This record gives sequence, structure tokens and C-alpha cells, in this order.
Amino acid sequence: MALGSGSITVLICFAVILVISVWWFVVGFKYSQSVGQFSYPRGANLDTTASAPFGNVNLECDGGKQICVWRATGICTGESTNNFELGQDPFSGGSPSNPNAYGDFDPSVTLDLTQDMIGLVNGKETATYSFNRMGSNGKRQITCGNGTRPQLIATYSCVPPGGSCTSYKPKK
Repeated sequence: MALGSGSITVLICFAVILVISVWWFVVGFKYSQSVGQFSYPRGANLDTTASAPFGNVNLECDGGKQICVWRATGICTGESTNNFELGQDPFSGGSPSNPNAYGDFDPSVTLDLTQDMIGLVNGKETATYSFNRMGSNGKRQITCGNGTRPQLIATYSCVPPGGSCTSYKPKK
């Protein structure tokens, strides 16, 4: 039995639809796999007041995933009634002699708490970090001047158990 041109056209259309469907399911599967491996970043931020310059911040992952801290920094920020920085800006680490550092945290008015937070919360599904203006070793502390208050700015993600956890490494 010979196939007519109408039957051949229908078979070609069916084959094209089948190829597109398979391609669509492969793309969907790869997307699902990437979503399962990586998670969107989350914030663990705490804005304190001058009268209570400390507090706790809760970090939480769901679905059996574990906390992976990217970076945590303590800064001195402006008065609670204003939305601007007083004194030296903590985000402007640059100077005319070192313009490449603009936009990074200024180490003279900020405190890198990344390693401290990593040691206390990484690998847990839920954790509480106590921000008290100093690292757990207590050697360095943020001293905020008049009109400013300490603030914690931290980011983390949730990774599968045994998954890859990458944290911020300062430039040397």
C-alpha cells in the first residue's frame, strides 16, 4: 500500500511535534535539576538602635537543605530617623589614591563577620546568630560614633546536604 502525500505530511507533522515535545521535556528536566542544586540567596540582616546595639537574627532553610553563608559584615550606619550615612560611608572603601576600592566595605568602619557566622551556622537547617558587634573571639569590635548604630548585613543560601558551599574570600 502506497502512502499518499497527505499521509506523508501528517507523519512529518507528527514527527516534528514529537521532537519538539521531547526537547521541551529535556529542557524542563535540566531546569528542575538546576533548581534542586542551587537556591536563591537570602538575607540575614539586623538593624539595631543606639540604645540596643545587639540582637539575634534567624537563618532558616526548608526541604532538608543546609545554611551556606556567603558574607556577613557589621557596619555603622546613620541615625534611625534618617536614610543616609553620617560620618564616613561604610560602603566607600576607596580613596583618591586607591579608587579601585570604591563600592567595597571600608575596613576602618566595618567588621567582616563572615568566618564567625560560618563557624556558628553553616551546615544547619535552622540557626540563630547573635550579633553583638564583635566576632566570637571578641578581639575586634565595631565602635560606632555618635548618631550612628551597628547593623548586620549578611547573605546566605540553602544547599543540599553535602552540596557545594562557597563563601566570600577577601581580596589580599
